[in-house]
Amino acid sequence: MRVERDYLRRVVQPFADGAVGLVTCPYRGFLPKGLASCLEALGIGADFIPSVLLALALEGPTFGFGSTIAVRAEALDRAGGFRAIAMTWPTTMSLPGGCARPDGRRCFPST
Repeated sequence: MRVERDYLRRVVQPFADGAVGLVTCPYRGFLPKGLASCLEALGIGADFIPSVLLALALEGPTFGFGSTIAVRAEALDRAGGFRAIAMTWPTTMSLPGGCARPDGRRCFPST
């Protein structure tokens, strides 16, 4: 996974809003080299991202996914702690209230 220098700052910035319980980031294949990495990049673009967008449209922003899942301690406690999410970790995470904000905006920092 490659990130920009300000990646961590951009991920935690939404937590300045006390209503944000979870922040997540979509990802993409970057300059694939070779057949395997080209197929992985294709899968991300053709399957993963459209699936995430469909789930967001149907369920709303109630889950985190992928390589970046940041969660506020209080939100994790409300969800029952790590034990309660153990079956979905590490690729997805559902929390009561998810990353929804009172205004309905989603918490996907531009990473």
